[in-house]
Formats: sequence, C-alpha cells, structure tokens
Amino acid sequence: MTTRYKKFLMWFIRFGKVKARIIYFLFLCTVYCFFFGLLDFVLSKITGTPFSTEWTNNLSFSFFFLICAPFVSWRFYDVALMRLKEYRVLEKRGLTRADLSRIAFVRHWEYKRRKGITTYCFFEGGLVLGMFLLFPVSLLLFLSLKQYDKTYYTFAAIAIFITKNILLSFTIGLVIFRLRWSYNQRRFTRLTNPV
Repeated sequence: MTTRYKKFLMWFIRFGKVKARIIYFLFLCTVYCFFFGLLDFVLSKITGTPFSTEWTNNLSFSFFFLICAPFVSWRFYDVALMRLKEYRVLEKRGLTRADLSRIAFVRHWEYKRRKGITTYCFFEGGLVLGMFLLFPVSLLLFLSLKQYDKTYYTFAAIAIFITKNILLSFTIGLVIFRLRWSYNQRRFTRLTNPV
C-alpha cells in the first residue's frame, strides 16, 4: 500500500460511516456518468446518431449500476478499515503488501515447481487453460473460415473443425504456460537467491 493510498483511506474514514459511504457513492456516480457520457458522445459522432439515442441505449446498464453501486459503496468503508488495520500490522513488522505478495509467490511456486514442468505445462496449461480458450478460439476460427464461404454440412467436416479447435486451444495453453514457467523460475530464483 502506497503512502498516498494510505492517506486517501485515512481521509476517507474520518468522515464516519454514513458520510463516507455517501461520498464514495457520489464518486462512483460521477465516474460512471463521465465515462459513459464520453463513450456515448464518441459513439454518437462515429455512428452519426444523436447523443440522446446513445444515452438511452445504456439505460439498462445504468439501472444495473444504480442497483450495484450502493452495495459497493457500503462495502468500501469496511474494506478501507481493514486495509488500514492491515497496514498498521505490517508496519509494525517492517513489511509491506508487496513483501507479502512476494512471500506468497515463493511459497506457491515452490509447491508448483515440485510437480515438474511437464505437469505444469501439459495439465494446467494445455488442458485447463486450453478448455477455457476453446470457445474463443472456436469462435475466431469459425468467423475466419466463414469469410471463405466454407460450409460444414458433413459430419467429417464438423469433426475436423472441432479437432482443429481442440488442438489449437491445447497448443496455445501449452505455449503460454511454458513461457510462464520460464518467467516464474527466473522470478523465483531472483527472490530466493538475490546474489
């Protein structure tokens, strides 16, 4: 936690529970109106539609925001108190949140690297991440092949298309986790052996 963020939290909680929550709610509303006002203005200029039309297109999202924002505002005061308490405890021990994240990374990576690179890349990367990537990759492949007017009327063509998607998703996950392995190993070595 930076000292600027700490000062902000201390300034924020000095108003008390109710006022601080109202201030945070007004802050959220201001940011929301500014961001979506700017977005609707840009979209109205690009599409040539009136600003009011673009604004009314976002009314359902605005309604959703007005339902969720009070809950977020209500919770933020408690989170600010927890962060300040945590900051004081860490300050007594001479630590920061960055130190805690580094310690957590070393513990986590020490456990992961014991399993080996094959397990990490093949199972976690290829299978787990590959499954999450399956739908976006399938969508991208389908849209790219649709340009060439290829149609899939036969079972064999559909099976080939699905197989390509699975293999491509698996390969992407494998490559990403192989790169992560190298990065995490370098970071682990730097944190555990600073010399």
